[in-house]
Amino acid sequence: MGPRSTSIPTSTLDWGLRKLMHITCTTVFGEESSTPPTTLNNGQKHCKDAPARVSTAPSPYSDSYRYCGVEANAMYYQGGDSEWANEVRGCLTCMDEMDVAPHDAHMFCYREGTDKAGSLKGTLQGYGEAIKTAFKNYGSQIQRWGRNLASNVASTMHSWVVSILR
Repeated sequence: MGPRSTSIPTSTLDWGLRKLMHITCTTVFGEESSTPPTTLNNGQKHCKDAPARVSTAPSPYSDSYRYCGVEANAMYYQGGDSEWANEVRGCLTCMDEMDVAPHDAHMFCYREGTDKAGSLKGTLQGYGEAIKTAFKNYGSQIQRWGRNLASNVASTMHSWVVSILR
């Protein structure tokens, strides 16, 4: 019997990373899925095949636009130019034009980037560039947010356990 494979399917990894982002953004920043279903559906249909955008293309975002506490232009210009990053950037730009809420757009476009990058390496490279950019620009804030997240998750889990034991 040979060595056991410990590889994680790309779709599972992507789901886990998007789930972690969802929990962080909703728990710490109060970001919510707020797009009306018809608008979200239209955005997903229209933006599924949006053209990729490189980081040197003009950003559509204002300097004050943030998602999950991170400035959109920093991510746009410094988030790398891997296939995953360019696909996500193109999709997010399209979703913004379709008036899809940022949280809904990120959840959809990160999955699309993973599907189009087509490999675990491409997905990890893309997420890695995004995380590196966020820490580079907002490292101390992210550490503080991480502590807040840990505290909120611990509090939620405690409440859940207490309610089960009652």
